[in-house]
Amino acid sequence: MCAGRRIARVALVGLANSGKSTLCNALVGERVSIATAKRHTTRDNVRGVFTDGQSQTQVVITDTPGVLELDAASRRERARDGGREFKTMQARALDALLQSDVHLLVVDAAAIDSHARLRHTARELSRVCALAAEPGTAHRSILGVMNKTDLFESETEPSESEMGRLGELETLFLEEAAVPCARVFRTSALTGAGVAPLRATLVALARPGPWAFEDSAQRTDLTLGERAVEAVRAETFTALHREMPYAVRQGAPQWREGRDGTLSLALELTVPRSSQLQVLRRALPRIAKGARPEIERLFDRRVRLMLQARQRS
Repeated sequence: MCAGRRIARVALVGLANSGKSTLCNALVGERVSIATAKRHTTRDNVRGVFTDGQSQTQVVITDTPGVLELDAASRRERARDGGREFKTMQARALDALLQSDVHLLVVDAAAIDSHARLRHTARELSRVCALAAEPGTAHRSILGVMNKTDLFESETEPSESEMGRLGELETLFLEEAAVPCARVFRTSALTGAGVAPLRATLVALARPGPWAFEDSAQRTDLTLGERAVEAVRAETFTALHREMPYAVRQGAPQWREGRDGTLSLALELTVPRSSQLQVLRRALPRIAKGARPEIERLFDRRVRLMLQARQRS
């Protein structure tokens, strides 16, 4: 172990669509986890990382699927494929929670428009936070994050009523949840507001230990190829509507490098029904057009993206 090195392992947990993936990207400083307007874009744990060279501190952030809520939309999620995928997502999220040193409980401040919804959210977060009371887990730190505060703001500064609403939500969250949060942050992961203090706090909470990634410039445990496939998946959520994106599966990517240095990526997308296949085929040009710039940014070269659609058996 290199002397002086410190590490913090952080798990982002919260309701679906609370902005966890966008917050992960804002903390890391780069897009490592796809984020869309649709619920449950994150299907598996994604690890992002940033290293503070001055303090020799590495912070590893796990973005988890949003599986905490029990509303009607979540019940539909559980019912899909007999609930198997939802249970798998839930297990992955809980695993990340148990392996972390710091829990970031992320709440969509703008979506909580009534005390009843806030209390429901708080109960769910309290239930998950009870894991921190298990033997051997007392060392964990818990931080609250009230995200999407930009949606409370007017064109200039937040009004007095908006600031009061945020303060009320923060107080009610702490009181109702009975969560031993060391601190509650107000952030807008989209604009970056409030992210710097949260980032500094994560660095301060790190403990002595070896880094998880030796390369201080590394930003995620995903390979460039995996990130390219994720870029395509993100665009399927943008191009397709309702339940369609959740039915799409990606095949194994096929890569080829041309003599001029151009990369060719062939990727097969599959859906279970013939009616979905026709919709997917029509959306392929839009998906490719949206994903190509991100893939070219990742590889810093021209990319030829060839997508095919097929009905899987």
